[in-house]
Amino acid sequence: MTGIPSSTPETRRAIAALSKHSIPTVGPVITAANMNSPYFFKTSPNNDQFARALKLYLDKKPAGHRGFLVWDNRSEDVYSQNLRSVFERHFGTAYDLTNHNSNFTGTSGTDKGIPQRFTDAVQKICNEKSDTVFFAGRDQDLPAFMERMAQEGSCGRTSTLRILKVGIGLEPTLTADAPTRWLDEARATIVDASSVDPAWWAGKSNPKKALGRFLDRFEEIRKEHKLGDKPLDDGYAVMYHDAFALLAGAVDRTFAEINEGGKKAPEAMSIPTKDDVYNTLIIPSIAGDSCSSCLVGAGGTYGFEGPGKNDQWAVCKPVPVVEYPSSTRSGAPGAAALYRTYRSGSESACPS
Repeated sequence: MTGIPSSTPETRRAIAALSKHSIPTVGPVITAANMNSPYFFKTSPNNDQFARALKLYLDKKPAGHRGFLVWDNRSEDVYSQNLRSVFERHFGTAYDLTNHNSNFTGTSGTDKGIPQRFTDAVQKICNEKSDTVFFAGRDQDLPAFMERMAQEGSCGRTSTLRILKVGIGLEPTLTADAPTRWLDEARATIVDASSVDPAWWAGKSNPKKALGRFLDRFEEIRKEHKLGDKPLDDGYAVMYHDAFALLAGAVDRTFAEINEGGKKAPEAMSIPTKDDVYNTLIIPSIAGDSCSSCLVGAGGTYGFEGPGKNDQWAVCKPVPVVEYPSSTRSGAPGAAALYRTYRSGSESACPS
């Protein structure tokens, strides 16, 4: 099955229950690095891999190393708690996050008082002249933070404040007119380590491989339904497509193999079991820069390394770093190398 929606205690329990029954499951948009179970495969990068992409960006654009961590204090929020620990592990020393941080109550979960109180964080960012903010919270809380930043103004900053975040894509709620104005008033920019890059479908270059086919089909659907502005930018349509493509491809390959490529009579054909499909999914599809039965998806060409490797997270999934308002993008001339999951920034380490 596929469609596990987000990193929460409820989905973690569901994943464990499905694995207990040996049911292979694909998570299209799971990113908390500790959302793992033997039968659970993830096509998205995890928070640790997103952070590694951000590190390549910061190595190229270090600024003054005046960092500040803003984190969601909800202990039950699996995603935010994992992201906080990942940021602290990767950037805590270089940006002195232990001594420069503030927390807030996010809107995800049960009522725990007034959420989205960012006054303390914003005032400290201004007073400390921070140049790099690490936002360890959910995207739904980021616009309120941006608005509070705008109320404080640029605080006399002489350079742009970077707000670093991770996510499946760049939510349209972050790039609407009002949030864009808030960023300008605060002299700030969003730096997003993402599963997708809106530039992929902005018409600036020909889409690669499966992305072009996906965009053609998506345009047909868009003509028939009201999907709102920027329906692809949040990355969910792309990643759900790839998760389904991975699972459907595994079923197709399994069916073809156990039925001798369709040579059997229809009444003699076998239907793959959940164990058969799982055994197909755990066959290594990628080794070094070679690819055997890799997923050629809308979000890139990537695969898996075999049973238990990397806790069944995808290998070689591209992780673009997107700046908004837009500037240089990862992989562009003069920018940081495009990170591929579990393969660092080496261009030759993954299939194109």
